[in-house]
Amino acid sequence: MFDFISKIMPGEETPEVLRPEDEKSATEKLQFALTEKLDEVLEEVINDKKDLEEKREQLEKGRLAAADLISKAAYTNGAISGAMALIPGPFGLLGIVPEMYLVLKNQMTLIRDLSIAYGHKDKLNKELLTYLFASSVGAGGLGLAAMHGSKILVRRAGLRVMQKIVTILAGKVTQQAVKAFVSRWLSFVGAAAMAAWSKYSTEKIGEICCEMLEKEIVLIDEEANENDVITDVHSEHPGVPLESIKIFINLAKVDGLAQQEIDFFQNKLSVLIINETEKSKLQMQLLNKDLLPVDYSVFGELDKALLLANMKLLMEADGKVSEQEHQLENEIKKHLNLN
Repeated sequence: MFDFISKIMPGEETPEVLRPEDEKSATEKLQFALTEKLDEVLEEVINDKKDLEEKREQLEKGRLAAADLISKAAYTNGAISGAMALIPGPFGLLGIVPEMYLVLKNQMTLIRDLSIAYGHKDKLNKELLTYLFASSVGAGGLGLAAMHGSKILVRRAGLRVMQKIVTILAGKVTQQAVKAFVSRWLSFVGAAAMAAWSKYSTEKIGEICCEMLEKEIVLIDEEANENDVITDVHSEHPGVPLESIKIFINLAKVDGLAQQEIDFFQNKLSVLIINETEKSKLQMQLLNKDLLPVDYSVFGELDKALLLANMKLLMEADGKVSEQEHQLENEIKKHLNLN
């Protein structure tokens, strides 16, 4: 592979391979670096009054501005990741930190701006911003919020708790970054892939946030503690990701498969931690007309909210929502004990 790189980039030094014995150390260093950067990003975005003033006219358009905000952030992050994936040389895993900082800042800024566009300016604080980001990247609510009917109840968090939450989030981001690391060395080929992935993931973060921001946001006089964080992190039943995939399969094929639905499914399947044989079996289920049985008992309240947001994205992926999809959606909601 590296011979191929040297041919298309003559004169550049061949990158060093990350040795297995160094991988854990490099990953730990990356997580530490991203923890610092994520904390910086939260402070910068929430306190950037100048940027808010410059966007004031656009944000006053309310929800009509949401699609424009998402599109701009997605294309910007795609360009950042694509350009930085072209940078050659043996920078190692830590070489992606500047890129991740810029991408994370744009994603956080997008979430902040969407919150304002949806009328939550007076509720916007560090806890809400962190909760929305954590939920949109699949990390759960991390003890910062609780669902109560159509409301999201947001707790206060002290410095110690926020530090723990930021560390957990950085770990989640690090996992995703390590998966993308190898493609950086594919040079021009990897640049296109990295750009597409960064754009896509930013779009999904924006769309999931919009779904959550449709709910009423309530800041409650209750402080999250470290036990809340630990409980929330480990409360997600290990079966949630797999059962969610089964639901996506059923929704995708209930009215015939569209390419956009297949792409959505493949993206979700790519981050599922199972062996390749099991992944292949799930892929084959798309071709089977029968619906898969689902264990709905594994879903907690926050899991349900994220699942419904993703279901809506899948249903709308091909530009239309069929009657069969509506019927199955209602059946799923009944199984989840939701109106």
